Amino acid sequence: MQVSQLPVKFTVPFANGAGPSFIQYPIPASSQIGITGGAASFTDGFPPLNFSPISSGGIPPRGVDFNGILYQITAWNQWQQVGGSIPYDSTFQAAIGGYPSGAVVESVVCPGNYWQSTADNNVTNPDAFGAGWRTPPWAKGTGDWAWRPSSAALANHIVMNGTTIGSAASGASQLASATTLFVYKYLWDTFSNTQCPVSGGRGASASADFAANKTIGTFNMQATGIAGVDGMGGTPTSLYTGVPIVSGSATAAGSILGENLHTLVTSEIAAHQHAVFLKDGQHSHGIGAGAGVINYTGASAGGGGTLAGTTASTTTANASSNITIGSVNGVANDNQTAGAGGGNSHNNVSRIALGYWFMHI
Repeated sequence: MQVSQLPVKFTVPFANGAGPSFIQYPIPASSQIGITGGAASFTDGFPPLNFSPISSGGIPPRGVDFNGILYQITAWNQWQQVGGSIPYDSTFQAAIGGYPSGAVVESVVCPGNYWQSTADNNVTNPDAFGAGWRTPPWAKGTGDWAWRPSSAALANHIVMNGTTIGSAASGASQLASATTLFVYKYLWDTFSNTQCPVSGGRGASASADFAANKTIGTFNMQATGIAGVDGMGGTPTSLYTGVPIVSGSATAAGSILGENLHTLVTSEIAAHQHAVFLKDGQHSHGIGAGAGVINYTGASAGGGGTLAGTTASTTTANASSNITIGSVNGVANDNQTAGAGGGNSHNNVSRIALGYWFMHI
């Protein structure tokens, strides 16, 4: 077929304007034989009376039945033409003996979420976490993340900022609605109470806490980047050795590691040298007392000769050198090297684009 062969769409269902006396809608599923003579049903279609001659007691097919069945068919055709979704229907599910494998229905609790059956004759309720359902591969599932360089709200998402969500009666600060049931359970099951605290503490289950109108904190991604878990199912690399752990561990998903600002400790400082200032003060030496002779030669008023005297030894007396080391040039008296650096924390954040982290509900 070709695109040009697209059929004309139903802008209204067949017999859309028929009055109540001219249409049977909905057409009953059970047989009407013995109940309403000649009436059609989904069980019998048009009954045998419609095929018998009137002279033999037959009854012609009823116009109300024609209008009714054509209306029901074309109403569904129109719904499909407009791209309407099909919500989960427990009554329909029971009537057909369960949804088949591959069937896709929209959540009634959280419109915009979709479920796909993974089993034939599936009679469980996906909105109640029944078995045999999954998020279709093409749809966003509960807990999926999204980042946008904007603060604009994203439909069917919560902001991952540490504020709370819960039931309509919970008083949650970010979103108090029945639609948070699935993401509430996801946060409860995935993260610890330290990361996503429940008001009043966690009870027996997420469903119980939700029903009790307890709030739960959203996972907080404020000023936080993302990185891979060490290992991710493979052999750990130990590349996070020495990195501060805020919560969890280097090998556990959902953990928080690292810091935005850091003050270096001595062991982290690169090997280096400092300036030293040396101050050499002037000084003199004395001559010790004792017997001895000091010879000298030189011009003087009395001429050269020998000076008789006493001395304790052949060396001069000890004296301080007055040399000092210090941190300030020209002073150099505190026996310290020159100071350097401010001792403040430094930036660990690379050049990044800022935005909002969202989580699908």
